[in-house]
Amino acid sequence: MTTQLEGKTALVTGAGRGIGRAICIALAREGAAVAAVARTRDEIESVAAEIRAAGGRAIALVADVTKDDQILASVDAARKELGSVDILVNNAGDNILGRIEEQDPEVWWQQIVVGLRAPYLYSRAVIPAMREKKWGRIINISSVNGKKGAELCSAYCTAKHGVIGFTRALALEVAKSNITVNAVCPGYVRTSLTDRTMSQRTDMFGTTREAMEQMALKTIPQGVVMTPEEIAPSVIFLASEAAARITGEAMNVSAGLVMH
Repeated sequence: MTTQLEGKTALVTGAGRGIGRAICIALAREGAAVAAVARTRDEIESVAAEIRAAGGRAIALVADVTKDDQILASVDAARKELGSVDILVNNAGDNILGRIEEQDPEVWWQQIVVGLRAPYLYSRAVIPAMREKKWGRIINISSVNGKKGAELCSAYCTAKHGVIGFTRALALEVAKSNITVNAVCPGYVRTSLTDRTMSQRTDMFGTTREAMEQMALKTIPQGVVMTPEEIAPSVIFLASEAAARITGEAMNVSAGLVMH
């Protein structure tokens, strides 16, 4: 473990698997105390246990980010156990494919609640303490689909575009309090969410999984599907003092898929 983030407390949503899990472990490796937040207790307990086994500090907090009271309770629990949140990583998100005229409006809207409303509420909850300390980092996990469209993903794209707009507006609002707000925009990453959406596309287009994956790879200049561990370093950088003058940015980590 190193000490780049020693003395800092980080709260990460969607922490049980994939990108969120990798971010938690990377933050702990840099010395941060980590509050891992997700709905599935077994998954976040596993993350916290792995961090503690390596000599770090971590707690597992069960919360449904569609529930306002559970969001506030998780922030309060993190503060009581680890200290006020210095680094917030809004990673929770969902992508349920559907044609606009067929998808249930409630299913569509829930993706906005998870992907956009939750980051707003978490940010709102942690900013007062960050202002008081005159130090804070808010890192929102958007997507390359926050910068372009994706067929059958209107809710997901809406949420991820919204996250970038929220990031830029909030960055201006808190800039004089020495709080930075940035977004990370991953491309194709091997996660359970990517696996599920790939399966949905295979079914909806009546093709094979292999054909869908080959089609996706052809759009990526580096020709690779990334791992969650390849996304985490961008979060560590944005959380560090080295990124103190970077705010309001939407950083692509996409193997060249998106360059704007």
